[in-house]
Parts: sequence; C-alpha cells; structure tokens
Amino acid sequence: MKNVAIVKDSGCIEPIWCTHWAILCGENNIPYRIFNSYAPDFMAEIQRYCPDKVLWRSGHMLGAKEKDAFQRTFLEDEARLKIIPDWNLHRFYDNKVLQTYLFQKENIPHPETVIFYDKQSAEKHIMTCEYPFVVKSNAGAGSGGTRFCFNHDEAIKQVNECFGNGIEYSKGIRESGLMYKQRYIKADGIFRIVMIGDSIGYSFYQSNRPGTLVASSQGFDSYPDTPPELLFLSHKISRLTKWQYCMYDWIYDELNKKWLVLEITDTCGQGHSKNRKYTYYLNDGQWEAREENTTPQELIFRHLILAA
Repeated sequence: MKNVAIVKDSGCIEPIWCTHWAILCGENNIPYRIFNSYAPDFMAEIQRYCPDKVLWRSGHMLGAKEKDAFQRTFLEDEARLKIIPDWNLHRFYDNKVLQTYLFQKENIPHPETVIFYDKQSAEKHIMTCEYPFVVKSNAGAGSGGTRFCFNHDEAIKQVNECFGNGIEYSKGIRESGLMYKQRYIKADGIFRIVMIGDSIGYSFYQSNRPGTLVASSQGFDSYPDTPPELLFLSHKISRLTKWQYCMYDWIYDELNKKWLVLEITDTCGQGHSKNRKYTYYLNDGQWEAREENTTPQELIFRHLILAA
C-alpha cells in the first residue's frame, strides 16, 4: 500500500470515522493524508496526491449528499480513484426509491412497494388498495419521514401532503413530488445486520418505544444472538451486488413466514453496535461467532485496506 487519502466525514456532526482511520493508518505504518471535501482546492489536491485508496464517510446533513455525489462520481469515473465506499454502493445511500428498484429487479425479499410520481395515479390506487400501509420519504433517517395510513381519509391527506408541501423528514427539510407507499408489516422490531464484504458480519436488534409502530430504525437497542439465516441472506445480497460493506434492516413478515429487507445504508454507525458481544466470520460455509465488538471502521480498514 503506497498511500491512503482520508476525507473528513462530510455531512456528519463529528469527524469520528476519519480520525479513527488516521489512527489505524499510523498503527500500520501506512502513509496517509487527511482532506477536507469542502475546501475549494480539494478536487485538485486529492488528485495530485494520487492515493491508492480513499476512505470517505458521508452523512445526512443538508447539502452533503449532493456535493459528495458530484465529487465522488468525478473522482471515480474520470480520475480513476478507488473510493471506499465506492459509487456502486454509495449511490443507494439515503435513497429508498433506488434501493426498491434494485430489490424488485433482483427478487430480493422486500415489502410490497409502489412508487408514484403523479397525484392522479396515487389517488386511483388508494381507492382499492389494502389498509393499513406506510408512506415514507425517499431520503432521511429514523422515522421523520414515515407516515401511517389506516383508512381512505388518511390516505387522501397523505397524497395531498406528498404532492403538495411535501413530507417533512428532517427539521425544515421537505420532499415532494413522489409517494413511496409500502405494505405495513406488524412486528416488534427489526434486526440490523452489518456485512463487511460478504464474510464478516454483526448485528443488533431495535424495538420501538412502547406505544409506537415499527416502520423505521428508531428505537431501543438490544443484542440477541444473530439468526444465522439473516447472516446468510445478507451475505447472498452482498455477494450478488459486490458491495464493499452494507447495513441491512430486516423485518420478519409473520403473515408469510419470511424475512424482508426494508432498506440498506453504507453508514454503519458505530454507536448502536458498540455494546454487542459477537462478530461473525464465515468459515467453511458456517458462521463462527467471536467475542469481539470491533468498530465498523476497523473492520472496513482490515478488509479493504490491509487485506486488499
């Protein structure tokens, strides 16, 4: 490894990941330089540095996703830099619509979802569809952009919101012009499975606050043993898509007796998983549980920098 470029976490409140990656580079005697993607000379400077790999975590803060898309796609497509996560994965970040298109194309188990881009089609659909259902904003994390419709009157109001002022999914940020409608699946919570490559995984479980419904990833964390089935399902998707790493939200559909993936993200936040007991490694077709709670930054670094 000649050198590594580390881009300061963009769109994140604190630059935790880049700081940790810098420490890991130092511990492993790998030359590195930290870059600020908001700096006017960022694009020229990182190309001049000509790194073997670029480590770059993005977040939700306003404007970061659009900025990162401009920079990342140019640096990958034109400058031929190897960015982690690469665009093959990061283009799905914070984009439920694009994820659903992929799930439907590849027959990846996913709740029945219909996406509308005009009000008339949505109004016609809710005349005969089953209730309840969930409406979500395309962007946004947690439950800020989630709405429940239990009858036609509530659905009409939701159609008007989606094609009017739009769904407010974060403070002061609205999304209009589309309606992302999904079958509501009654469940106590969701498993979040993090897959590094397709052979390292860990999980945590999230249940919602008492009295609330489950349709997002907001809730209480717990750390039951990971169902091997979910590790194998996540492994299969990661191998199919060739994603460098990914976090999957899985919900159990009791009616049809199967696990469904709600959505994915490449942020793999460390806060929720830091109290877990196990990390799982695929050996000879079986998942081996090791007592460790290594951070996602270090697992990614080991797999995509040291072992690459």
